[in-house]
Amino acid sequence: MTVLRRVGRQKGMVVGALMVLAVVMCALLAPYLAPYGPLDMQVEERLQGPSFRHLCGTDEFGRDVFSRIVWGSRISLEMGLVATVLTVILGTGVGVLWGYYPRLGVFIARLVDLWLAFPTMLFAIVIVAVLGPSLRNAMLAVVLSMVPGFSRVVHSAVLPLREKEFVEAASAAGAPNRRILWRHVLPNVASTIIVLGTLHFASAILMGAALSFLGLGAQPPQPEWGAMINAGRQWLGLAWWLYIFPGIAIVVAVLGINLLGDGLRDLLDPRLKV
Repeated sequence: MTVLRRVGRQKGMVVGALMVLAVVMCALLAPYLAPYGPLDMQVEERLQGPSFRHLCGTDEFGRDVFSRIVWGSRISLEMGLVATVLTVILGTGVGVLWGYYPRLGVFIARLVDLWLAFPTMLFAIVIVAVLGPSLRNAMLAVVLSMVPGFSRVVHSAVLPLREKEFVEAASAAGAPNRRILWRHVLPNVASTIIVLGTLHFASAILMGAALSFLGLGAQPPQPEWGAMINAGRQWLGLAWWLYIFPGIAIVVAVLGINLLGDGLRDLLDPRLKV
């Protein structure tokens, strides 16, 4: 009951969880929620404004914008989930090694400093430009762009644990480093990793949408939110619904995940437990 009571106090977390749940349900129930297919064209109804027949209007090919937004939630969540999982795995591994092994940490620190010298978005653009524009390459670019910052935070959480009594006691008892890391270090940084991963989930969705907006991520006719906004630019003064509604979808997803992440941070912070 204490946990439920503390969750109930986190109004932002509850709102964020509901927003995230709505996006997830759109992705899971896309075939049932979307009245049309994402690629179905009705040329005679092109560029029609929002109506009861087309809730978010139609694009230049007569495709239903609402249906494309609903189906696009699958691509955005896939982008965010895959990129976040890979970032958590790689970033945690690098951060733990960096924080626990001093000699290896010196080399990793210089490498991460060099990595972080490049602006995150510019680094992602360069990667996709070299590998070629596609959704898979955009995911890889997002992961490689987020790993350095993630590993730096994990390193900061691991560093003080190295001097803790329970770690020194385990080492003095002859426990191998692998066991110490798995049984003593990782459990004590798990809350940091969970919260950080949640916040990076939102960043991955936003960065993926930005790459698609630039034509470097999902390619037409895929119903990806960033690509839809990019396609709607040419109708800027004529069809506002082509970029407003996909933009709202991005805001809802990113804001919901950020609110959920902030709530998890407050919930898992031991200093806030009463």
